[in-house]
Amino acid sequence: MASQSGSLISRQAPLVKALLIAPFCAAVLAIHHFAFARAPERFDFASAFYVAAQMLRHGLGRQLFDLSLQRAFQMHYLHALGGAFYSPPVVALLYWPTALFGVTGGHFLWSLVSLAILFLSSMVLHRALKLGPDALTIFAITFLFVPVHIQLLQGQVDILVLLVLSLALTAMQKRQDFLAGAVLALGLIKFQFILPLAVVFLLRRRWRLLAGFGVGSSLFVAVCAAISGWGVVLNYPRVLLQLSASPNAGINQWMMPNLRGLFFVLAHHEAPMAVLAGGSLLLLLLGAYARKSLEQGFALAVVVSVLASYHLNPHSLIFLLLPLAVLVKFGARSSSLAFSLCLLGGSVIMLPALVLHRFALITIPIGVLAWAISRPVPKLEGRYQPASEASAVEHPSVSAAS
Repeated sequence: MASQSGSLISRQAPLVKALLIAPFCAAVLAIHHFAFARAPERFDFASAFYVAAQMLRHGLGRQLFDLSLQRAFQMHYLHALGGAFYSPPVVALLYWPTALFGVTGGHFLWSLVSLAILFLSSMVLHRALKLGPDALTIFAITFLFVPVHIQLLQGQVDILVLLVLSLALTAMQKRQDFLAGAVLALGLIKFQFILPLAVVFLLRRRWRLLAGFGVGSSLFVAVCAAISGWGVVLNYPRVLLQLSASPNAGINQWMMPNLRGLFFVLAHHEAPMAVLAGGSLLLLLLGAYARKSLEQGFALAVVVSVLASYHLNPHSLIFLLLPLAVLVKFGARSSSLAFSLCLLGGSVIMLPALVLHRFALITIPIGVLAWAISRPVPKLEGRYQPASEASAVEHPSVSAAS
């Protein structure tokens, strides 16, 4: 009888936990939704993604990057001007369902989708890293991290890239490198981050992963072309250069937590391209050749790609949930408590920089995070490491054969 009651309690525990978390999520949604509704044009969702989705709904996929047309749609739907849309055309397709509602209704729908994606990411990280007692606990803990709230408020797409990274890590743990590369290609919605990550795997000579990435990237580009035409796709680099010169592009180097932003804060001017290229390459080389297990290696690749990315905003630091989870799992006994303290500590560091509009200074603690992840932990090293990866760490030449 005692065993039956114990099993009943254990089965009901996730349900009870879900019932406790649900009101909290509803409160978070309500707070963010109220803040958004006061001035939608100030947030990326309304001025960029919702407008692009409306343009796509009206059959204007080939004119997505026409700034004058974007402004016309902003005035029609928002009655104010805001930031420009410059993401790949696939992103407009992702937001297309939100165009079926008003701007506040669309934001609420995307917030629900974002929460679902965050839960899926928590579930994947829990299974991949054996982090915490269950996925619901990890999901609840993520709300201690400031970038999660910025992501929800801005209605950005970075949260989908977090899921992509988590799934790619899982595929690599199963020695499915081709699948991992194909999954990573979905992250090209944030190409400024994914491309440096691909360079790390190129330096590590992960050929199967790169083959999958190549196939996935080809499909990604083909979908972009189907939406906006090959002319727009081939002209996209020039479009980005034009938009970067626009005052509505939303580019603020003071708020970029990467190498570019740090240089700007310290020198008060843009870094020469040669300096940025050299510094970024050095970071990627360090990330590629530091000795580590598979999970540590993947986490380190994510961190150095964040630092080396050319364009980055505070909400993009949601990517760091994965490296922080890896750091905690490989260095703490009580992973749930350590993960909570880690995210809370990160938020305490970020908030002053965010308020003072000097978020680029967060580049320094991110660099410390990279160093911490790269440190070997003898008693835990290789806990989940496939034999092929372990051999590649000890004998780098082996990775060329994979």
